[in-house]
Amino acid sequence: MRQLVIAFGLFIINNIVLSQISTTNIAWATDTLDNRTYDSTENYLGKGVLRYVGQELYLKGKSVQLREYGYSNFLIDYQKFSFDKGNIYKQGDGYYNNKNSSKYDELVDEYFKVLQVINPDSNKLKFGDKFFLKLQAKSNNDIVYYQYDARFENSFPFIVVGFYDKRKQTLIGKTFRIPNRLTREHRDINTGKLIRDFSDFSGQKWKCTDLTIEEKYYELAVVLENDINEKIAISFIEIPYTMLKHLMVD
Repeated sequence: MRQLVIAFGLFIINNIVLSQISTTNIAWATDTLDNRTYDSTENYLGKGVLRYVGQELYLKGKSVQLREYGYSNFLIDYQKFSFDKGNIYKQGDGYYNNKNSSKYDELVDEYFKVLQVINPDSNKLKFGDKFFLKLQAKSNNDIVYYQYDARFENSFPFIVVGFYDKRKQTLIGKTFRIPNRLTREHRDINTGKLIRDFSDFSGQKWKCTDLTIEEKYYELAVVLENDINEKIAISFIEIPYTMLKHLMVD
């Protein structure tokens, strides 16, 4: 009997015994999606998109130079393409408003409740990319679908109200020491005075008086005030919440 060993198993000439290559199904859905209850500690959830169900979302504004482009990814019917005529929610008119997006003035500052998370193609779960949030607008009860990308945080235009409330409760009334140098220029909210170097305030304590969206970058920011009533707003992008906690002195 002659035997020949091959890469995928054993081939016996007389009896012809062949090994077989098997295919195993992997449960992408359970491995990829996060079904935990939303605990208000994160604003952007990435692949934990299912945790948005039941939450209220606030659509924040944009800087002046970006407003003409409106808001992308708001659709009337998630089963139709975004470029289908009439499928863009509150579509721009093509003059001051981009026809490929929703009108800025008609959506800015709107609140939405997340009714459902839809995965249009379950096979895409292994790539963890696109989903639709089924939303209900607070102002008029309209149902609209937002195409959500689980890969890019900077594409998420909302602030989760529960996240905002929890951060505000944690921060207001707390005192901080600010690093000597920050990456952006800051102005006193009351006077407009430019503050370039915080070394002038070495040892000073700044108390958090509010959590807001600052109007230059439209990012979530802490409002801090010192003993002589100078007041500044510092974005979470510049000083993340985790770093801010280390600067807390009481």
